[in-house]
Amino acid sequence: NGAGNGIRNANLGAPGQECDFLTSPPCRGGSTCIDSRCLCGNGLVIGQESCVPYSGDANPGEPCGNAGVVCRGGSSCINQYCA
Repeated sequence: NGAGNGIRNANLGAPGQECDFLTSPPCRGGSTCIDSRCLCGNGLVIGQESCVPYSGDANPGEPCGNAGVVCRGGSSCINQYCA
C-alpha cells in the first residue's frame, strides 16, 4: 500500500481493494471492511468503484456496459464488452 514511503495507493478503500485505515470509514462505494478488504454485501457486485446490484452475466464478446453485469470466462469489461 506504499506505507512508509510517502506514497498512498489511490485505490485504497475502493470495493475489492484493501481497507484505507487512514480514513473513516475505511471503505467507500457502499463496501464494508472485512478481513482488511473492502467487500460488497450480498447481492451486490463491483461496478465502477461502487457496490451495485447484480444484474446478470456476460460471456466474452457480449456487452457489459450496464452496471452490475459480471464478465465470465476469465474476461474483463473493456470498452463496454467482455474481453
